[in-house]
Amino acid sequence: MHDQKHGKGTLYLKNGDEYSGTFVQGAFEGKGTYKYHNSGFYEGEWKNNMKHGWGRYVWNNGQLLEGIWENNEFVKNQSYAL
Repeated sequence: MHDQKHGKGTLYLKNGDEYSGTFVQGAFEGKGTYKYHNSGFYEGEWKNNMKHGWGRYVWNNGQLLEGIWENNEFVKNQSYAL
């Protein structure tokens, strides 16, 4: 438990993926960006290591999926002005 990430930071995974954002007791929590080494990135809200809340996934070809996510599943298109 003492070696768990807590607060803001970046995690580099062995497979080449990368997460930058907030950690709570080792889990992705709050706002963060996950870069997949071969397919694009997700930026948005996280809860217990899952995409949860507003976010967008951008593929390497520029295709965009933006809206509400629940437990890693895309559930609703919704543009959100920052």
